[in-house]
Amino acid sequence: MSPVPVTLSHEVIPLCCLVLTLITAVFAQRRFLSTAVVRIPVHLTTQLLSDIKHRDLWAVYWVGLFSWGSFVTFLHFGGYEFQWYTQFGWWDLLTHFVSGIGVAGILLVGLRHTVLPQAPVSWVFIALLSIGAGFEVYEYLFRSFWHSWTPIYYAQDTAEDLLMACTGGVVMQAWYRARSVRGSDGDVSVTAQSAD
Repeated sequence: MSPVPVTLSHEVIPLCCLVLTLITAVFAQRRFLSTAVVRIPVHLTTQLLSDIKHRDLWAVYWVGLFSWGSFVTFLHFGGYEFQWYTQFGWWDLLTHFVSGIGVAGILLVGLRHTVLPQAPVSWVFIALLSIGAGFEVYEYLFRSFWHSWTPIYYAQDTAEDLLMACTGGVVMQAWYRARSVRGSDGDVSVTAQSAD
């Protein structure tokens, strides 16, 4: 009896990404977070508003993150508008890398009081793996660029996208730790009073 050949279909890839998203989200919730994963948007919003209200160094980081997000948005939509995704084979990798930096920055700054103190350095990598895999499901459902791809090429592209986003996240986490931003809130104030 000969072995049954295994074939890869387009549908398997987002299904694997969905499973990966759920597994990594549950793992992160149990190991790294002091709150439920579904409450993360509330925590991010609350932290953002609090930091802006206090006008300290954290507010400056948020401005930087929103500026970075604008840059990523330009890369993404500019890539579609000006056909940079098709002209430059590395454009998609660059876009995923810089988006990984931005998402990691938002998580590091916005969840600094939500991530458990004993969480290992790998928590950002796992969080980006979860978010990135979820984004790949979104691309499958709402984008059509992959329709002409073979399942093998689609799987390779998905793996590269996840790797680049996670790599960007690791770079951001290294920078964040090197800057020792996790210190006490209010160390530096950017209000006019602090200039005296």
